[in-house]
Amino acid sequence: MSVTARASGKLYLAGEYAILEPTASAILFGVDRYLYCTVRPSERGQLHTSHANGTINWVWDGEQVVSADATRFDLIFHAITLVGRLTGTRPTVDLTLTTELERSDGQKYGLGSSAAVTVAVLKAMLAYCDYSLPPLELFKLACIVQHDTHHNGSYGDLAAALFGGCIAFHNFDHELLKTDHPRTAEELRTLLASNWDDLTIQPLDLPDDWRLAVAWTETPASTEQLIQQELTLSESEASAAYQQLVQSSTKELSALTDSLIAGDYQGAKAAIAANRETLTAYTQAVHKPYWTASSENIVAIARQFSDAVKISGAGGGDCVIALAESSTMYDQITTAWQAHHYTVLPLHISKER
Repeated sequence: MSVTARASGKLYLAGEYAILEPTASAILFGVDRYLYCTVRPSERGQLHTSHANGTINWVWDGEQVVSADATRFDLIFHAITLVGRLTGTRPTVDLTLTTELERSDGQKYGLGSSAAVTVAVLKAMLAYCDYSLPPLELFKLACIVQHDTHHNGSYGDLAAALFGGCIAFHNFDHELLKTDHPRTAEELRTLLASNWDDLTIQPLDLPDDWRLAVAWTETPASTEQLIQQELTLSESEASAAYQQLVQSSTKELSALTDSLIAGDYQGAKAAIAANRETLTAYTQAVHKPYWTASSENIVAIARQFSDAVKISGAGGGDCVIALAESSTMYDQITTAWQAHHYTVLPLHISKER
């Protein structure tokens, strides 16, 4: 039996950096480029991915998957481990990962490959083991995989990878995921079934005419490295800047959510522009790299047609996203980008749900 599962790429519309705060919010899109995981029965554990030279071998050691490449592919092997623990099985399988989230030379577009890997591997392994989880519990399991392997983030990208579409994500207190020992199957089931206070994943249906315009700066950026970068200012200064970010972002996200629900483009445009300026002020205050020459130019070009434009993600490269009110506006923005020799990614909002 062979099983294939997929997970969406993602783009942030608003809420970056502040979403790391417990109970903060962000709005994201799942996009129609995917990462696929195919699981087949095998005499020994194998992993095939374009990010490895040749086959990666792995084995079960008790309840744990081990491999010489365990650190490099920790998300994958921990996902297999937790599926095995949850299902009470030790499947020896061949996993093959293929992706549309990067160029043929391996350069990433900034569409959230780590989240997509986590979700696709879990979906494929659970299906292979004939074990069903409700979508929200599958999301929680993905959060546990990333938490246990010390992949920092808000987990909003996991929600976009799993649910697709446009979503308002309300964060939860990550303290509830902490543990000082390997989780037993019973502990996993209890944690998945429990209520995670403040966690909300709200689908948002945009008007049919609205389009996403996305330009790729061709400057790869690591969100995790940008978030972890050491600051050159005092703890009190950093804290004050962050609290200002959270306060401003909370207001902007509330206004943006209301505007998207109402189909109010002018309101959405104002909230997106405000969030762009909030992120700029914060990253300047804490000396984090945010704007590049390419991203500044791409935003400036799009602003000739609409102010609903910003960097998607933590900055330092990757994608610029513009929310267009119509196909005409979309064509104006993308044509202008192409005239300046910027790469337009022909993305649409995914329909996973």
